Amino acid sequence: MTVLQAAGNTMMGSTGGMRGPPNMASATLGVRSLREDYCKPSSRSEIPRNLKAIEEELRAGNFGQIASDERQEFPRFSYLFEGGELLGPAVFMQALELGNFEQINGQQLQFDPEILVLRDNLVVAYKPLVAKVRQLQAREVSELPDAMLRKFAKAWYAWESAWLRNREVHAVEALQPLAKAILSLEPLLNSAEKEKLLPWPRVQHQKAVTLKCLEGFISSFAELAACVLPSMKREMDHDPRLLLLMDHILSLQGQKPVKSVLDGLSAAPDVTFPEHQQPGPQSGGNQSQTLTKAAPGAVSLDQYAFKLLGSSVGDAVA
Repeated sequence: MTVLQAAGNTMMGSTGGMRGPPNMASATLGVRSLREDYCKPSSRSEIPRNLKAIEEELRAGNFGQIASDERQEFPRFSYLFEGGELLGPAVFMQALELGNFEQINGQQLQFDPEILVLRDNLVVAYKPLVAKVRQLQAREVSELPDAMLRKFAKAWYAWESAWLRNREVHAVEALQPLAKAILSLEPLLNSAEKEKLLPWPRVQHQKAVTLKCLEGFISSFAELAACVLPSMKREMDHDPRLLLLMDHILSLQGQKPVKSVLDGLSAAPDVTFPEHQQPGPQSGGNQSQTLTKAAPGAVSLDQYAFKLLGSSVGDAVA
């Protein structure tokens, strides 16, 4: 199952194909307080030393695969393993501090329940090794017990694999608004380029196509802004007619607009604005009509600009 498929399943309420032990136990009671204890400065400072001692014992023995394949499969998280450790302290701290969700691009994305259980299993497997590592450092024992090491190695592999995969699904899901905005921009740029190649009156029809593409891009841009911008800094009504009106006013004043794909787009046929002074009988109806469909009580772009500037295109040309 690809990451995109897993992201789709997650958005539909599925677990996204997370992998876990076949007989996964429920979350262990008391693990939350244990995690809080390990996050305290006195215990936090011992984690790198303890993991290094455990890693040395694991490398000396035969305990199967510990580093997950997801380390190579998802380069997005390679920064967590830059030190080359088998048991990275940064990864273990992520487990201790893991909540029920993570926030990406303004979205709160819930972790699957299996991830939380695997996190608790890892912490529980780590607990008895802490005392054994102290004994090993004091030379009270010659090596760590194989059973504890094997349990911890399995818990680490299961946690790291499922956790990285779940985070990759979250990243893909959180980037969907940005991907839609980028993909909707391409047809707008292509249509604007075609306008330069077509003669009149075909160019007028192409401008109508460009206008449709602009509506699609503005709609996807509004979804992106809703995710990445706080509500107080967000423009709630992304109306492409405002861009057309700006282009039209500059043309009336004889100013050349900044070179962009919207240069001259205000000449698209049948662009209408609502007439608020004289509302039609259906003014309270559906407002989702496109710009090129005349609605009751609507006025043309030229008439709308005439009310703002006191001049029309004909006057400006004259």
